[in-house]
Amino acid sequence: MAVETPQSPTLISVLEAQQIVLDRVVTPVAMDVRTADAAGYHLMEDISAPISLPTFDNSAMDGYAVDHRDLIHASHDHPLILNLAGEIPAGAQTLAKLKRGECWRIFTGAPIPSGATAIVMQEETRASSESIEFFTSPRPFEFVRCAGEDIEKGTVVMKRGEQITSRSMGLMLALGIEYVPVAPRPRVAILSSGDELIRPGQPLLTGQVYESNSAMLAAMSRAAGADAIIVGAANDSIPSLSIRLSLALQSADFILTSGGISVGKYDLIQEAWKHLGGSWISSKVNMKPGKPFSLGILGNHILMALPGNPVSAAMTWTLFALPALKKAFGCPSWHNPSQDVVCGESLINQDRRTDFQRVILQPDHTVVSAAHKGLIVYPHWQEAPASSNCPPNHFLNQEARSGILHGHKAEPSGQ
Repeated sequence: MAVETPQSPTLISVLEAQQIVLDRVVTPVAMDVRTADAAGYHLMEDISAPISLPTFDNSAMDGYAVDHRDLIHASHDHPLILNLAGEIPAGAQTLAKLKRGECWRIFTGAPIPSGATAIVMQEETRASSESIEFFTSPRPFEFVRCAGEDIEKGTVVMKRGEQITSRSMGLMLALGIEYVPVAPRPRVAILSSGDELIRPGQPLLTGQVYESNSAMLAAMSRAAGADAIIVGAANDSIPSLSIRLSLALQSADFILTSGGISVGKYDLIQEAWKHLGGSWISSKVNMKPGKPFSLGILGNHILMALPGNPVSAAMTWTLFALPALKKAFGCPSWHNPSQDVVCGESLINQDRRTDFQRVILQPDHTVVSAAHKGLIVYPHWQEAPASSNCPPNHFLNQEARSGILHGHKAEPSGQ
């Protein structure tokens, strides 16, 4: 959740910072990949069904294809007998024809014979060599899957910008789509900096912390659909940072760093980037946490320098890196859908920056402060009119699919 305050004249706003990042991202050129290999990619065009599913009327059960009118009075007490005309397996190429007073043995997925109006599952029958005894009266079209009942030809099944999942990939393959137009996966190189960082699994000495940001940011980037490479942690020195940044430049379009971006003696990311020939086009944002976020460029490479605090790194990734990746994926919209929730208590901003506060979403769709409980909320936010706090029963915006909050100021709900 974000509570907006008047902006400091020396800092840029969150929206300005987002736009500066987005302006540097080039819209991708589509490429065709085999649908069977497309999971994780983002579509560059709408996909319409070239055929209907099912493409023909077929059986949903192993059983017998019948004309339901022949079995209107069938029951366990009064079974009725139909002559067996033959057998229809799945994949049968010739459409059988059903006559009144007879039935066809049929298997799941097999085409329904012309004249048949229902399927009776085999558990409701007793078979002999030439006839079948039926113990139930089927309803019209019972256990019949009609052509087009799942998807009609021409229906848009996926939209431009959607990420292809295993399920949507399976659907497109079922529709016979061999290739799909997608955006190339952006390559993201990730490094962290700090003399205090050590790998998990090593003994932790006084003053040291385990390095977690790289793996976290890589996982978030991969989940979004990017190829993420961790180039390692750098020491607080220009040579060490330059080596890691050089590796990142060789392997990626986007570079994410965490730590070393504030104004202390050992915050050397900006200097190391300039040492390699890069430049900085924005620095410092009117937000809390995340104020040190900065953007650097070198040729076609984009560097997003994130704070070292894990919550701040995750939040600034969501605010700045994720929209940039969405544009690089060819998505028509770079922001996430949202819905309204209600503020369950007063949330106070004691700073002159836009304050992103961690909150807990309650079952009744109100939110309360997470205080110092350490819950990480990754906000996706849109700036609201200036306000010093958010009183109870005011609306906040909640990201619909993930429960993440971002600040939308509204009138009291009256609840």
